[in-house]
Amino acid sequence: MSQTFGDYARSIRTNRRIPLKTVADALEFSSVYIADIERGRRNPPTADKIRLWANVIGADASEMFARAAIHRDTVELPLGDAESSRNRLALALARSWEDLTEEEENELTQFLETRRQQE
Repeated sequence: MSQTFGDYARSIRTNRRIPLKTVADALEFSSVYIADIERGRRNPPTADKIRLWANVIGADASEMFARAAIHRDTVELPLGDAESSRNRLALALARSWEDLTEEEENELTQFLETRRQQE
């Protein structure tokens, strides 16, 4: 993954001849702000804006999220109901993150990739 978030977004936008203003208007940002993100001068936007950006330029949203996470060195997960099992899972993973063994990482990754392929 050699391209940064901004490089990736800009290359797709320009290859598809989508004006910067089109992206800026859709995301309700200024063209200067979008240009700064594309040039790596600002961090990628929030998850909702990334999803919208991917839709506007016809990019793979998963790829954009991955590049944003690498840029930020973090991943955001939307948490709704504090009592949900999904939230408990996310928090358990976050608390265990530093202590996961390589084998556990591989097992979790394999499980999730298999599940996604079955969808």
